[in-house]
Amino acid sequence: MIGMTRLIRGLCVFVIMPCLTVVLTFGTLPVSSSISLAGETSGEKVYLTVQGVATDADAEAIKSALAQMPGIKSCKIDPKRGVVELTVTEDADLEAVVDAIEGGGYTVVNVMYEEGDGEDYE
Repeated sequence: MIGMTRLIRGLCVFVIMPCLTVVLTFGTLPVSSSISLAGETSGEKVYLTVQGVATDADAEAIKSALAQMPGIKSCKIDPKRGVVELTVTEDADLEAVVDAIEGGGYTVVNVMYEEGDGEDYE
């Protein structure tokens, strides 16, 4: 019984809550599939659910770390929901993005993307 409780709790924390966070933030789930972390994306929006982002200062720390990276066209962060929204080009290295965020003491628990038109936004 304890094992089943842990399984259900794990599903809620690592699957249901990140999906619910994205739905509440953006109104719908982006197309979810496996993504190449080697930079195969082109003009896409990438959504990362990040644990540990609680303040605007946390959001600014992540934003400044990602601003230095090639292939990141724009970055929006909602610290209340822990969602980082990126627009990336084909030369973006998402593995390096995750490493940069986790190197700042945060935990990336989910990565999803949807194809976009590749235009900049603020």
